[in-house]
This record gives sequence, C-alpha cells and structure tokens, in this order.
Amino acid sequence: MVGNDASCVAQLPTGGSNSRLQVSDAHLIAAAPLLLDVCKNLNALLENNLIVTADGFKINDADLRESLLDAILRAEGYRRNPDSP
Repeated sequence: MVGNDASCVAQLPTGGSNSRLQVSDAHLIAAAPLLLDVCKNLNALLENNLIVTADGFKINDADLRESLLDAILRAEGYRRNPDSP
C-alpha cells in the first residue's frame, strides 16, 4: 500500500482467507495521518466555539473534546491506555 507521498505504508501478504481484512486494514493505516489531521482540526474548532443546534440549543461537547484529545494523544504515542493521564 503506497501513501500520498509515494512512501510504503503497508505491505500486504498475498492470498489467504484474511486478505480482504488485511486490505481494509491497510487502507485504514494509509488514511491514519489524514484522520489525525482532521481530529486535530476538529479539536481546535471545538476548543474555541460552542456547538449550537438549528433550534438554538447549546450542546455540551466536553465528552467529544475529551475523546478527540485522547485519540490524538494515542496516535502521537503519548497515551497507551485509557488510564493514562
């Protein structure tokens, strides 16, 4: 599997019953840098804004921000399990 910058991001074994799963895993691995960037951008937006529905209700997004930050820290190797500070 080749990344956007032509680097090899995953090498898949050929054949076998798990080859379809391995291909989908490789796609996820290849998309990981983009997914991390999206998470970071979304986290930055949520830190500086309120979520307001079309009906004018304000949504408490603290849990969403906490989940995003946890995912970002894990992706960057700072947090390895849910109990890490």
